[in-house]
Amino acid sequence: MTQTAQKLAPCPSSPNCVCSDEPNESNQYIAPIVSTGREPINGEALSSEEGGQKLLAAIARYLENHDEFKIIERTDHSLKVEATTSILRFVDDIDMQVRGERVYVRSASRLGYSDLGKNRRRIEKMRTAMAEVGMAQTLSQ
Repeated sequence: MTQTAQKLAPCPSSPNCVCSDEPNESNQYIAPIVSTGREPINGEALSSEEGGQKLLAAIARYLENHDEFKIIERTDHSLKVEATTSILRFVDDIDMQVRGERVYVRSASRLGYSDLGKNRRRIEKMRTAMAEVGMAQTLSQ
């Protein structure tokens, strides 16, 4: 784990944030997205770090294909993204870090108190999309 030993910023006390570094029992906890550890095309095994980096690259491609997302900063081990809601144009911040085979995520609203579950739904939709293309495990695995 090279540049990624630092945890993501903690969520504020308001219920408009989810983060993989929150305690598991917290309402703001969301599981990291976990690589399948295999190349989706040929099934070749990857090291855990390679799996995490390839998963993050696949997430970046997913984000680039959806208008609500704007990648602000990208490295092999991290992504910083702005997500804009379609109707009210609220901006949420998404941070992602590769740690081994996992991509830890934090998605938080910039304004307001409640996000009505939008940040959690957005990350779960991303997790599902990555599972559908063979890059990530589903939560039940």
